[in-house]
Amino acid sequence: PQVVPNFNPKSKTIQMPETIPYAETDEEDFKYGRGICVHEDSHVLFAPNITKELNVLNNEQKRDFADWFNVFVDVNNEYKVSRVFPHLKKPLAEKTEALVEKHPEKLLTDNPFIQVLMRCDKVANLKAEFPKNYPDNLKTFVEETVAEFEKDKIHSAKGSEVVRFTKKTFNRWNKSKENYKNPANSGDLQELMKQLGKAIMDGDGDKEKDINDKIDKAGKGKGWYSDEIDRRIV
Repeated sequence: PQVVPNFNPKSKTIQMPETIPYAETDEEDFKYGRGICVHEDSHVLFAPNITKELNVLNNEQKRDFADWFNVFVDVNNEYKVSRVFPHLKKPLAEKTEALVEKHPEKLLTDNPFIQVLMRCDKVANLKAEFPKNYPDNLKTFVEETVAEFEKDKIHSAKGSEVVRFTKKTFNRWNKSKENYKNPANSGDLQELMKQLGKAIMDGDGDKEKDINDKIDKAGKGKGWYSDEIDRRIV
C-alpha cells in the first residue's frame, strides 16, 4: 500500500473509505469522497516505486520511510494532478479544507508528519501552527524539512527526485530518533521504567505518578516530547 499509497496493484483497485467521517450529510460525503478519489488516482498516475529502498530497512524503519514518502508524494501527486487537470484542483482542496474547518484542532497537531504535510500542501490553503510547548528539536526538524522541500521544489519534482528527498529526510529523522532512544542517562531511565512497571502491577497510583514525574524530568530536553506531547506519535 505504501509503494503506491492506497492502491492494490494485484487487483488494480483504489482502496477507498466507505464513508467520510467528517461529512455531515450524504451530499458532503459524496463531495469529499470525490476529492479523496481524485487524490488516490493521483498516486496511481504519479507515485514512484520505493520497493528497493524499503528492502534494506528493518520493520520500524520501513514504516517511517513509507510515512515520509507518503507525505511528499501526497503533495507532489496532488500538485501534478491540479496542473494536468485544473478542474480537479477544487475537489482536491475541498476534501482537505473541509476537514480542518470542521476540526480546526488538527492545525495544531503534534504529529511531525502531518505538520510537514500541511505546511507543504500546494492545493489546499492551510494555516498550520505548532502546539504550545512543542519540543524545540522537533520544531526545528519540521521547519528545516519544509524549507528544504520549498528550496528543492519537491512539489513539482520528478518521482526519482521525490524518492531522493525522502531518503535524505528519513536519514535525518532516523538519526534524531536514535538520539532520543539513547539519551545520556538511559540507564537511569531504564531503572525508572522497571520501577514504574512494578508500581503499576502493585496498583500503587501515588508511586506511579511520582515515577512518571521522574521519567519526564529525566528525559526533558533529550527527546521528542514535553508533557503536552502524545508519546505514541513517534
